[in-house]
Parts: sequence; C-alpha cells; structure tokens
Amino acid sequence: MVQIKISDPVSKIKETLQIEKGTLLRTLAVKYSENRNLPILGAMYNNQVVDFDTEVLEDGDIDWLDMSSYYGMTIYKQTMIMLVAHVARELFPHWTLHVNQAFGQHCYCEFEGTEKPSIRTLELIEEQMRGMIVADEPIVRTILSAKEALPILVQGGFSEAASLLKELHMKKIRLYRMDNQVFHSFHILAPSAGSLRLFGLMPFESGFLIRFPDYKMPGVLAPLAEVPKLVSVVKETKHWTKTLNVYNALGLFKVVEQGPKSANQLIHVAEALQEKYIANLADKIYEDRDRLRVILIAGPSSSGKTTFCYRLAIQLRVLGLRPVTLSTDDYFVNRSDTPRDENGGYDFESLKAIDIDLFNSNLQSLIDGKPIKAPCFDFREGCRLEDAKVLKLEAGHPVIVEGIHALNEALTPSINRARKFKIYISSLVQIDIDSYNRVSTSDSRL
Repeated sequence: MVQIKISDPVSKIKETLQIEKGTLLRTLAVKYSENRNLPILGAMYNNQVVDFDTEVLEDGDIDWLDMSSYYGMTIYKQTMIMLVAHVARELFPHWTLHVNQAFGQHCYCEFEGTEKPSIRTLELIEEQMRGMIVADEPIVRTILSAKEALPILVQGGFSEAASLLKELHMKKIRLYRMDNQVFHSFHILAPSAGSLRLFGLMPFESGFLIRFPDYKMPGVLAPLAEVPKLVSVVKETKHWTKTLNVYNALGLFKVVEQGPKSANQLIHVAEALQEKYIANLADKIYEDRDRLRVILIAGPSSSGKTTFCYRLAIQLRVLGLRPVTLSTDDYFVNRSDTPRDENGGYDFESLKAIDIDLFNSNLQSLIDGKPIKAPCFDFREGCRLEDAKVLKLEAGHPVIVEGIHALNEALTPSINRARKFKIYISSLVQIDIDSYNRVSTSDSRL
C-alpha cells in the first residue's frame, strides 16, 4: 500500500488515501472527473507532470491538471497537435505536418508536400477531428524497450522520431496509441480525444493556425493578435535555419557527430548571422543619429538583453558613436519596498518595482550632457547602492537602456517618443525536437 495526498482545486477536495501500489492514475481520476466543467488532462505527481497511465508506486502528492492550469493547457495543446497530425496523415498520407512558432496562444503549422492548405482542406481535417472528439477516442500510453519501439515507429512512418530516439540511446520509449496509429510524443498527452473540446483551424500565411484558449480563460478561444513583425521574424528564422542547414534535433546531432570542426563551423555561422543583424540595426541607428537619443531594448527574462546591449554598443562604436548604457535592474527599489503579487511574493516584474523618478532624472541628465552618479542594485542584499558609478554622455551620442519594461512608455515619459529607437528581443527556437514536438521559447530561455 502507498499513501497519497490528493488536491483538487475544482471540487475543493483535499484528502489522504491509502491505495494499492501500482494503481493507475486513470483509475483514481474517475471519482474526481464528476461534475467538472473542464476534464482532467493529467496530474502533477510528486512535482512531475504525468499522464493517466502512470502507476502510483510511492507515497506522495497528486494535483489534478485541467485547462485552467499552465501545465494542463500544455498537455491540451500538445494532444491537439498530435490529433491534427493523426487526422492529416489519414486524409493526406503524402503530407507531413510541421509545427512552427507560437503566435500568442495559438500555434502556427505548415504542411510539407503541398501548397498553403485551402479552407476546405482545413474543414475536412476539423470535421474528422470533431468526429474523434465526439467518439471520445482513447489515447493509451505504453512503455516499450527501444528494440521493440523503434521498428514500430519506422513502420508507422515516424522514421525521423525513431532516428532521434536512437541517437538519444533511450532504453525505454513512451508510445501512444490513437485509433489505428502508434506514435511517440516527447510531451505528456491527454487520456482521450474527448478532452479536446475547444479549438479552431484557420488559414494563416503559408500554413494555418491551430487556435487554443488561454489557461486563464479556458472557456473561450484566445483572441487573435495582430503580429506583423512577428510574422516577418518567423520567416527570417526559417531563412536562418535553411542557411545553417539544421532543422531539428536530429540534424544537430548529425553535425556534432561529424566532429569539432563541423560543430564549431555551425556555431561560427550562427554567431556571424546574428552579428550581421546587429550591425544592420546599428547602421539604421547611425543613419538617424541626429534625431535619436535613446535606444530601448526589452525582452523577457533570460532572453539575452544584456549581451545584446553590449554587442550593439560595440557595433555603434565601430560607426563612431559612443553610447552609455543603463540597466533598469539597477533602479529597482529596495527589497522592502518591492510590490507584492497576488500570492504574496515579490513582484519584480512590476513597473512599480523600479524607481521611475530617479531613472528619468538620470536619463534626462545624461541626454543634457550632465554627469550622473548612477546606482547599482545588489541582488544578494536586496538593496540599491547609490552613487555606485559616474557616467557622462558626450553630446550627440545615444543612451542604451535595457530592461523588461524598456518599451513601456510609462518608463520614459520625459523623453519625446520621436527620439526613441525601440528593439524587442526574444530567443525564438529555430530547431525543433521533431516535426510535431517544438521547444517553447520559455523553455529555451530556461
């Protein structure tokens, strides 16, 4: 027997149970699936996301996951992607689905082997998907040895996944069965197609979008955002991928297997591509140097803002400009004054965590040619060290500001918008695991 603590935020049930060792989560979930608006998709078992075919083998905690949680929505999205791939293979066996970037909450996909899919094509796929959802087609997971699993994947048309798994030297491989297809997923999947009630397919660019809800509002499809710049960036990343000639994890493995010379060449080409892009940005700034006074660089945590800032400054110096750099992190208020989030923790991503008055005073002084005594934030002690460094900007040269709020006009209200040059950076993943399993941008930053 094992002892487990089950928490279900929907039914408000918290209880401790003694159950038989080896009991499947699928069996346990039956009781908690009643009277729910959102189906259970998986569970967090001892801090690990698992599917319904997981055996309970040790004492621990179980939290049920549905679409109203981040991890539950991740399961929902990956299962939906696999359902799209399954139906597309049934209807159009000579096409290959490629999952590309996320656009907001939605996922952009393309088909290899055909031109842009028509509205009617997407309608056919969606009709068959909804039929499987109504039938509540089960999705059953099994664990096989590599010797057993790899031939099954090859026979089923998943040679790419089989080759990658072979390269990873995995002794045990997780396979899922849906209808008459057996496939591998690097991500956990939902227990059945009936869990996938809300979605939409719509033409987009040269492919289509799989539309999803947001886990914060799981009852409706998330709105479509206008993202013309992101579309152009995605097209550019595809061009970069073609230049590098590495499209997925298997391709990367093959480059590394060729030896250090091949791997180093790949790294150098990738670095050169990025350096060329940064140099082009520097050229644009230089051409408009009489108007621009502040270069603002924003991006999510761990996206490379500080490194990018340094490299841009080098390229500007090549052109004769001598920028001064400010980081909004150095203008954090002391830890004791940091605002709290809804859970009572420190909200370091709030704009109120920054001393905006001091920041703008220093920024304006630099632009006016006055020296400043800039602070430096001590993250270990949680306090700001005042007057840590003296900075002075030469007349006609720009200030570079980097921070997650750099593009927010509320951060720099004292600076005329026409005198700002804004840059947003994010580490979009160019190399997928395979055609159906992408690496999220958040995961790549971590």
